[in-house]
Amino acid sequence: MTMAERFARSIPSYFVGTSVRMNDGRKGVVVYPNIGEIARPRIRLITNERGGPLPVPIELNLSSPENASLLISAVVDE
Repeated sequence: MTMAERFARSIPSYFVGTSVRMNDGRKGVVVYPNIGEIARPRIRLITNERGGPLPVPIELNLSSPENASLLISAVVDE
């Protein structure tokens, strides 16, 4: 791998504070970009699948195997 390829892989796809919608409809905010897993950051979910607020936000690490089916489907403006 070239130095340029390593550099490109170290730039997060989603920056801290980015509002996102997950493929299951929930919305959240990026809280930590996982270096080495740039498309799989840690997310703080703030809504349920129907868009209602969660009583307590849920933090998920998208790079964890148990979250393999969850994907960021869109960046949202909120």
